[in-house]
Amino acid sequence: MDAGVNHPTHNNKICAFHERGWSGLAIDRAAMFAAPWRGLRLRDTFVCSLISDRRKTLSFAQYADHTLSTVDAEAAVRYATRFTADEVSVEPRETETLDALRRARQSVSALSC
Repeated sequence: MDAGVNHPTHNNKICAFHERGWSGLAIDRAAMFAAPWRGLRLRDTFVCSLISDRRKTLSFAQYADHTLSTVDAEAAVRYATRFTADEVSVEPRETETLDALRRARQSVSALSC
């Protein structure tokens, strides 16, 4: 399992495992990565979500270069200095627990972005 996976082949720290035959659970809240994961990494399961120990609402910040996103307030401030205001999107997002994802895994619609 890897959370915050980004693109399936670019800037991806687990791509080497996939190339050696491994498969697993890939989690990222950035919806733009869903199609590439589902098209390029057929052995892996991509889940478009934020993961936490309990359900809660967090501020999810995403930046124009699409390689940065965070729910950490300090990181959001630090990253924002690299972009203009119109290049930063901050929206409230609900988290999921791993238990909830396990239960929902059999429902494709529950895992879709």
